[in-house]
Amino acid sequence: MIIYYGAPQIIGFEISSYTAAVVSFSLNSAAYISEIIRAGILAVDKGQKEAAMALGVPGNRMMRDIILPQALKNILPALMNEFITLTKESAIVTVIAVDDIMRRAYIVGGEQYRFFEPFILAGLIYYLMVISLTMIGKVVERRLRQSD
Repeated sequence: MIIYYGAPQIIGFEISSYTAAVVSFSLNSAAYISEIIRAGILAVDKGQKEAAMALGVPGNRMMRDIILPQALKNILPALMNEFITLTKESAIVTVIAVDDIMRRAYIVGGEQYRFFEPFILAGLIYYLMVISLTMIGKVVERRLRQSD
């Protein structure tokens, strides 16, 4: 809401509701994801970095070939959790009039004077999306474990 309603006062022009939603979700998720990645990199045993340095592996190559693959295995569950949370939080954009699943449920409920069925259907859609993301995460985790 700050980006949609407050930013136009500062920058001097209107922002579309979709742009405000994308910017706000991007900023919020970027903060969480960057912290997840940082923690994953720090979780890799420092002996890995020391061994790479002893072998003369350059810094960029060490990060790309040694540190990040190990960190990815550690951070994948947290990253999948962030994507699932982002999916569920997308219902918030209804407040700034973005036509998402919940907004459509409100509209249908208002037209039919029946809100129970549209909200149950919206909940089912979110549930299926979360289950799908969870299954994709498990498949990726399993493949990463097999590559050891």
